[in-house]
Amino acid sequence: MMPGEDAVSELLGYAVLAAIVSIAAAGLLAGSMGVISSSERGMEYSGSISALKGLQGIISSVVENDNTFYVAYEMAVPKGYELMAMGEHDDYRSISIYSGSSRLAFLPMGSIALRSPFRTISFEGGAVISNDTGLVKAERAPAIHAIPLASGKKALYMSITAISCDSFVKREGPITLYVKCSSVDARSWGVPEGLTIWVRSGDLKAWKDAFEECGLTTAYEGGALKATSDEVSEIHVAYSEVKVER
Repeated sequence: MMPGEDAVSELLGYAVLAAIVSIAAAGLLAGSMGVISSSERGMEYSGSISALKGLQGIISSVVENDNTFYVAYEMAVPKGYELMAMGEHDDYRSISIYSGSSRLAFLPMGSIALRSPFRTISFEGGAVISNDTGLVKAERAPAIHAIPLASGKKALYMSITAISCDSFVKREGPITLYVKCSSVDARSWGVPEGLTIWVRSGDLKAWKDAFEECGLTTAYEGGALKATSDEVSEIHVAYSEVKVER
């Protein structure tokens, strides 16, 4: 062995060890960044759900108290999301109620939604619905209830809140929404020929679950939800319109 070979060998060993440590550190850093990014997206998603639940609480309050003055609600549109508000006459979301082939009511709903490329949280008809890459969950379920009658039939009660606004899209950042109650209308009908309800929504499963809990039969048809029952002899709907401005 030539003089100095031990020193060279030792230096090469240190260099290889340093390279291995660097590669391992880079791998750990890359993995950590993925975890941090995933955690951040999860926090933005849960924060978006909380924001829409808060808005739903404000809307419920102004309807319950018939507030005709504006109530302010401050929120932040998270990074990577946009806030989309669609007025009842611009949006496709709606409910149609039939007795047999006779239409009893057409109820447009409108919507307010926080959207990212893969996730959506929306307020529609009074419900708050999340959609996480196809996994739909009612964060606040549609207000639909069935009550047994002495006749052996059922009465179906629904509370539907429509959004009235100039439709707009807001990118990430703070925003203040102003909410007031425009109208509250209570409607009732007898259903002598069998009840059929059609729902058009971006997240039909939340409505499907609500109707099935009331004993209605449901099916998807033509991009809408069809809920039917021969056991419901009367239906009562509280239909409210809420004005939203920014």
